[in-house]
Amino acid sequence: MSFVNNIESVYKFIDRLYSNDEFSTNYTAYQLLGFANDIFGEVCIVLKQPFIPNITPTTQKQINEDLTKRGFRRIKYGMAKRCWTNGFITIEDAKTKNVATYNGVFLYYDIITQHATQRIIELYQMELE
Repeated sequence: MSFVNNIESVYKFIDRLYSNDEFSTNYTAYQLLGFANDIFGEVCIVLKQPFIPNITPTTQKQINEDLTKRGFRRIKYGMAKRCWTNGFITIEDAKTKNVATYNGVFLYYDIITQHATQRIIELYQMELE
């Protein structure tokens, strides 16, 4: 998911884990196993995520419909960057390669989540007006 190379990245990483687990189902929640050094000697975090057999692919239309049904809106911010937000959690990279279906449940994995910044909250609220 991320390497931890300074205190700011530690906080961002923890927020990413926490927001992912708030958004995701138990099927895709992360379990923090510990810390290790990678082959370059850099500290990394060891995570575990359940293996789900018999998943089916999803279309972008299905993903968009699921997120919309769950109260998320797609907004544009920054340099033509787009994300989904419900005004609390921000999701990037919700694409077909990162979403599958299992028994009718959408499984989001390897997406980028974080708690919404003040600017994202403002843009989300403008979308509602």
